Amino acid sequence: MMATMMQEATQTTQQATQAAEQAAAEMAVRLPVVQGPAFKFTDIATWDWDAVLWNNPMDAWVVALAIAFVIQMAFWVFRRVVVLGRGKRLAAKTTSLVDDFVVELISDLRYWWVATVSIYIASQYLHVPAPAGATTLLARNVNLPLVLKYVTIIATGVQMLISSRIVVDYAIKALLRRTTHADGTVDDTINTSTGVLRAVGMFAICTLVVLFAMDNLGIAVAPLLTGLGIGGIAIALAAQNILGDLFASFIIIFDKPFVVGDAITVGDKTGTVEKIGIKTTRVRAVSGEQLIFGNASLLGSTVQNFKRMQERRVVATYGVTYDTPPAKLRELPDVIKAAVERHEAARFERCHFKQFGAFSLDFEVVYWVKSPDFGLHTDIQHALNIELLEKFNAMGVEFAFPTQVEIVRDYSRPGEERTSKRG
Repeated sequence: MMATMMQEATQTTQQATQAAEQAAAEMAVRLPVVQGPAFKFTDIATWDWDAVLWNNPMDAWVVALAIAFVIQMAFWVFRRVVVLGRGKRLAAKTTSLVDDFVVELISDLRYWWVATVSIYIASQYLHVPAPAGATTLLARNVNLPLVLKYVTIIATGVQMLISSRIVVDYAIKALLRRTTHADGTVDDTINTSTGVLRAVGMFAICTLVVLFAMDNLGIAVAPLLTGLGIGGIAIALAAQNILGDLFASFIIIFDKPFVVGDAITVGDKTGTVEKIGIKTTRVRAVSGEQLIFGNASLLGSTVQNFKRMQERRVVATYGVTYDTPPAKLRELPDVIKAAVERHEAARFERCHFKQFGAFSLDFEVVYWVKSPDFGLHTDIQHALNIELLEKFNAMGVEFAFPTQVEIVRDYSRPGEERTSKRG
């Protein structure tokens, strides 16, 4: 299949070449031949306005050179005085990125590109037919405007490739500005993903520039795109895991199920997101090591994002011994509620005698910590446990711990039993 596509592309290119040869031949016939004495640099006697150089009188050459010179000088003055002078100062006073972008884009234009464009424009006033008796393709196409057209297209393509980095950089700056938080901090996910966005943006622009240049050079682009499309499908099938991770990175960046700095749990792994890359996301585990997840597999998993927690719900269970009197059991919910409400950062929800456990009477307590801060949660839990231990001791209520009851029977003395407990 690929061989067939390459053959079709070759045939199309040959047809384009034949068409260019025919057009060059027709152009050579149409161009008028200017009569006059031939101009020679080494012969001062031929230096006259009526002298002819490459089928053009000297006055035409002077006009063409003057046009090229005026264009280059006009650009130099505009760039030096208007853009780098007044324009740059005005752009520094505004908060908009548009004026900065225009100033930097014009400042980045190379003089060799301006010279090429100015010479091409000036060459439109000249007529250089193909030499008589030419037999080779190169000789038949010795037409100055045509040659300069190809050179200008190539130079313009190179200039566009050079300037594309400015377009991508300012697009990323605009995205960062739009995602800046109210406190002035930049979105960490976008900030750490600029490498991905820059690489994709540069690839897209470079591809468009190359296709533009090839199309203007007369190269058949349609068969090439067809071949690339079919070849791209084959490559996509071979690298579907890599492409899956690539597209997943864009989903993570723009959908934001988590961002850099978020504490997440995936399966039994917990840590803080450090970097979101093209293929992988890197998480710093709570135990210190770095966890690396494939982006596609990460999106396919259930992710718990603790950073977006507004409040932390805490469920705790306290077990007391079975010999605790019912009257004291009724007092325990109020005691626990009072202990929770003494903390301003905690909000009591409920406390109930939940169940008869294997070795304890279990009370379930539910309260909220008014902050997602894990450190604050552990501080409140620490203080609450100590206070409840003091309260229970003062009430004479014991916390239960795993115990076993053994009944020992002495068969030599019928009717006598001895009971013992082991903790």
